[in-house]
Amino acid sequence: MDLDNQFRAMKDSTGTGGTIISLICSCACLAGVITYMVYLGIYAFNNPDPEACWWTEGDVHGSATEPIVTGDAVAVNVHVTFVNWFVWGFWTCVAPCLSIPLFCIVGCLGMPQVLTALGGLLSCGVGCSSLFWIIFGTVWRFGSMGKACSRDALTPIDAANNQSAEDYATQVSQESAAWGLQAKSGSFMKVWLIINFVIIGLKVLGCIAAMLFKR
Repeated sequence: MDLDNQFRAMKDSTGTGGTIISLICSCACLAGVITYMVYLGIYAFNNPDPEACWWTEGDVHGSATEPIVTGDAVAVNVHVTFVNWFVWGFWTCVAPCLSIPLFCIVGCLGMPQVLTALGGLLSCGVGCSSLFWIIFGTVWRFGSMGKACSRDALTPIDAANNQSAEDYATQVSQESAAWGLQAKSGSFMKVWLIINFVIIGLKVLGCIAAMLFKR
């Protein structure tokens, strides 16, 4: 009986510990999602970078003043492009939350088929929007335009020439005024896109591993 009671006590403690760990992980994930949405909102509606960053094909860096273009050249305001990308991502992220009242109403009306159809449409829409959001963000950020109007256009820190982090920060500040440098937006996009590439890569590897183990 004592052994049986000890076993039950160990089982109960293990279950309680697992519940606590699951709760902590859930809270951490929720905090991460909320933080992500807040940052997207900040960069979408209160972007910290200069509002004018003009770029035309072939430029090695942006310009804070709109250039006079000739022929078929087109001047692009990179700040507007980046902000639109953030707005796109923000509403894609918020859409499932905004749809909760609609799902609750449909569920209360007792229409399970409609609820299932709406859930499928929402999942498909959010998934497609997220995919195209990542694709366009990759093209805009890692293409010629993004490289010319972000920190990629700056000279990296060169310790051999005694360039310090303070010198680099000064350079960023100066070029933000002269070039309309999208330093913060560019950095945010770069980091977030790389994280998405890693997540997608892990998912692909997971699918390949699952297929191999099935054989």
